[in-house]
Amino acid sequence: MLQYLGEYITRYDEELNVDLMNKTHDRPLLEQIVDSWKSLQIMEAIKIVDWEFTDKESEIDVNKYIFKRQRGLKKNEKYSYKWIDDSRLGLLTMWVKLSVESLDPKSREVVMREKTIKKSMLIPLQDENGLYHLNGKDIYMIWQLVEKSTYTAMNSVILKSLMPFAVRRYILDTQDTDGRCYKLPYYTIELFRRDVEVMLIYATKGLNFALQYALDTPYLVVDFVTDVDPNDLENLYFMISGKLFIRVHREMFETYVFLQSVVAGILKITTNRLTIDKIDDGEIWLKKLGGPGGNAAKGQNLLNSAKRLLDETTGKVLRLDIYNKHDVMSLIRWSTQEFNDLRMKDNMDLSNKMLRCTGVLSALLTYDWSIRLNRIISLGKKAALENYIELFSFPGDILVQKIQQSGIQRYNDVINDMDFFSKFKYTIKGPNALGNKNSNNLGIRYRGLHHSFIGHIDLTVCGNSDPGTSGLLTPCGKMDGLYFDGSPEPDDFIFNFKRSIKELAKQKGVRLIMIDFDNKDDFYRMANLMRDFVTEGIKITSTSRTDDLRLVLEEDTDMDDRKK
Repeated sequence: MLQYLGEYITRYDEELNVDLMNKTHDRPLLEQIVDSWKSLQIMEAIKIVDWEFTDKESEIDVNKYIFKRQRGLKKNEKYSYKWIDDSRLGLLTMWVKLSVESLDPKSREVVMREKTIKKSMLIPLQDENGLYHLNGKDIYMIWQLVEKSTYTAMNSVILKSLMPFAVRRYILDTQDTDGRCYKLPYYTIELFRRDVEVMLIYATKGLNFALQYALDTPYLVVDFVTDVDPNDLENLYFMISGKLFIRVHREMFETYVFLQSVVAGILKITTNRLTIDKIDDGEIWLKKLGGPGGNAAKGQNLLNSAKRLLDETTGKVLRLDIYNKHDVMSLIRWSTQEFNDLRMKDNMDLSNKMLRCTGVLSALLTYDWSIRLNRIISLGKKAALENYIELFSFPGDILVQKIQQSGIQRYNDVINDMDFFSKFKYTIKGPNALGNKNSNNLGIRYRGLHHSFIGHIDLTVCGNSDPGTSGLLTPCGKMDGLYFDGSPEPDDFIFNFKRSIKELAKQKGVRLIMIDFDNKDDFYRMANLMRDFVTEGIKITSTSRTDDLRLVLEEDTDMDDRKK
């Protein structure tokens, strides 16, 4: 009878979430790591040329990629090490082209130095049971429970990304030219522990660009004027200076909070010395972005650092149309437009969370590279080719090291028949999670229970040493891939705003050429086609010699060769 016990079927067998048990929807580790490499391309000087992967262990000499520090030893006291630990590892090899402008010490002219480097890293191989064999032991990775997009904090919305950034809302007390008082919201984003006005970031290309980018709307709603029309009852006027005013449509201003935030954001970053001929001078706003002293180079560095806030993996995880996540600026715009809806999220609700496993390792790796990129960005234009090469001077077994630091690895040392439940273990600690790596930062509220846990998380299981930070997923719980709730993020603002503009133009007898569809999906589809046409279909070339640089091709470097 015992031999047939494994074939015994109950009515619960059909309810078992086999995909969750086998981590079917978790992306392969190799894909996650390649995406992590691609995130380096946010720097214009870095270009991923090619990559290859091999799992033929007989062709891989791990001793070439594992380093042992021997500081403080004399040359005759140092020894070569041969690593004999039993580990199953593949090899990922990347080719990266670096293109950096620098000053030629001989000719004293600016030249473009190009160099292609080769860098390899060891990738743990997973067997048919989902186990990794490292240092003679079998390990497996448990799930990490994280926010699927954003979580809320005091007066702010924080996006879970490479470097989690906070969008905050503040209130500006102001009045219009008729003396009516307003309390208007405006938004900031945290960059290097400094709150920067979102409109100031847009304004680095001019204030008119900032208006158009924030609202994606014609000047029918808001624009800049040099004087006030006292007989104009349709619009409101806000004074920037004695020679410059913001004119905004009254009804639209009272209807849309985000339009109020755009006006407040402009009033916040401008001074009473600004004139209409200076509003599109990007140098002025770059200097302001640079902080006290008006350093435009610092402003540009800060702007470049903002581009690193969105990595390849986060872009794929976010359930947003590509229109709202094709770069950092569009993502910031979306988070401010939908700020009220995002603030309504409950950090405890599972509908706002997702699971990940291999993504934790790529997040740790990308975070490590982000710290290295900070050094280059801090150098600004002084960053030389050698500084970029140093970015890739990490040990080839860095990923193996990150697994030991991840906090989600477990040894497969259970010897009884209850190891079935180990496939459903999860933790809320780790990178990009509440409290990050330090569970002391995790409030007691987030260690408790929530009604959304019913049917998804075992309410009777909690962590032993750190209660409330780990648990067990319900084996029969229903999920949408890695999401507890697969519904998309809120993104209705721009569609509804465009329709309101259409009605306003109709009332005023103004003919507009604009994207107009009856449903949001078609609207976004056409908006993306238009964006791709502008960015890819239109090419501008110049025959001027003033921007030409002499190209210097450096010898290729193999970063895995220790002699180099």
